Amino acid sequence: WPENTSDSSTAYTVPCEFNDTGYMLRRGAISRMSLELLARTIELIKPRTVLEVGAGNGLNLMVLSSHFPKVEFTGVELTAAGVSRARNTQKESQLPNAIANYCSRPNVDRNAFRKIKFTQGDASALEFNDGQFDLVYTNVAIEQMENIKHLALPEIRRVSACHLAFCEPFKD
Repeated sequence: WPENTSDSSTAYTVPCEFNDTGYMLRRGAISRMSLELLARTIELIKPRTVLEVGAGNGLNLMVLSSHFPKVEFTGVELTAAGVSRARNTQKESQLPNAIANYCSRPNVDRNAFRKIKFTQGDASALEFNDGQFDLVYTNVAIEQMENIKHLALPEIRRVSACHLAFCEPFKD
């Protein structure tokens, strides 16, 4: 789960660039910034349904669900290990502290993570209906799909009713 980022030493910093300006950030800060941007997006557009493509172990969705318990969250992940880890975490009595404290926003419902639907699937052939989700997003996932990006992006657009968000670490 989230790494301990309380160590403020520069040994744990990584170089980043945003709008052609360089920054040094503590490891974990980029993920937390992405979560904050996604949370602001959800506040702004007020989706009923949200899909994360490339959900990994479910961290992003679990954090977001605790802030927005009325939203129906779904995650699709290529690997069986990622889906298994997410589903095993859903068996916990409540959202583990390491996840609950990962984002600076208050947790509205620490049990909402149990309602997330996690499925194993391929981003180039999503098994969802056209326009099924109000918001579809990726967070450091497209960069790992270089060989199928030309197939995955149209699929992501297809299953979105209206909004897309990409938190990816490259300029294109």
